[in-house]
Amino acid sequence: MALTKAEANSIATLVNTIMVDDIMRTEMRSQRNTDRAWYYMQQGYRHTIELADTYGIELPTLETARDFIKAEEA
Repeated sequence: MALTKAEANSIATLVNTIMVDDIMRTEMRSQRNTDRAWYYMQQGYRHTIELADTYGIELPTLETARDFIKAEEA
């Protein structure tokens, strides 16, 4: 099954966003800005879940992401 151009762009955007979230989390940690680091970690996990739930693409961090978000929402 071929992806539409819109689907391919959405997947690429999610993957890119996950990568940026990870870079920013690392940068914020190095600056000891734990609130922003936490924010970027949370966003990266949310995007990881969206990628799996929307497109069936499961990254290795998916279960960790689901556990983290579940704990956040509890």
